[in-house]
Amino acid sequence: MALKLSKLPKRTPIKLTSTFSPDVHSKLTDYAKNYEQNYGEKERVEDLIPFMV
Repeated sequence: MALKLSKLPKRTPIKLTSTFSPDVHSKLTDYAKNYEQNYGEKERVEDLIPFMV
């Protein structure tokens, strides 16, 4: 899978609350797994979303 995000920069975490359908959550989880495979660093879905938006 080709990633559209580059590696995330260093950042200060913030808390966001969002609701997603099970299908969207599954796709976001898959993307996070691909991110880890490509960059060798595990990132939580919650940390990837702001950079996707």
